[in-house]
Amino acid sequence: MYEEITPYELTPDFLAKNLNSMSITIQETCKRFEDYGFEFKWTPTIWLNMIATIIDTHPDAEELVHNSLFIHRLYDTMSSITWAMVSVYSAGYESALRDLRFWSEDITQVYYLDQELTDATKSEKISHIAKLEKSKPRLSGTTLMKKCVMDERLKHEFIEIFRSLSKYVHPTEKMERNPQNASEYDWGISEKRFRLCIDFHRKVYDCITALILSTYSIAFMNHEDGLMPLILQLINQAEFPVSKSLLGLD
Repeated sequence: MYEEITPYELTPDFLAKNLNSMSITIQETCKRFEDYGFEFKWTPTIWLNMIATIIDTHPDAEELVHNSLFIHRLYDTMSSITWAMVSVYSAGYESALRDLRFWSEDITQVYYLDQELTDATKSEKISHIAKLEKSKPRLSGTTLMKKCVMDERLKHEFIEIFRSLSKYVHPTEKMERNPQNASEYDWGISEKRFRLCIDFHRKVYDCITALILSTYSIAFMNHEDGLMPLILQLINQAEFPVSKSLLGLD
């Protein structure tokens, strides 16, 4: 006879137990990898200062703020970085990589729409997203990235990162588990997977930073003006090679 298995009830005690396990894992991860995490802490600061610089120098800043999907999506992504950090530090490695894959595709999609529909409003661009999904061939993933007009090295990086992330997102290529390190709720810490996630996060943040730099290059020409010294310092510290190359810092 098989024992009947009842579903979990989302009681306060059940949630508290899970959250406590997650908290313990985050604390342990922070202790073991205390030299990591710069990307999570400072990337939103880099992007906020870059957006402020763009708005200060753009001839039609109000139009840009209202109708650029790219700028709007950057704000959305910044708010998501905190949750990405929670995923990585609580050993939710697959979740973190799925988010990264989505961000890399999503940010290139809105960049493409800003390029193609330069005179359209934000709502008109959003309504056009469905047309991209239904087009034949479907404009998504690497097919969409190849159609984007951008620096060739940057385009290559986006495509390679997306392809690499897809290997970990698809069921046939899941990252290996280590049951010996896993607790009851599978908050198992893996140094290998942690470092892999950090590396991918750094690459995606670098590519998005480089895309901002190349899209609004005029705003960043003078390295001595306004917020640029701080932006340059943070990009150097973050070890963003593609961004540094665009700025002539490599």
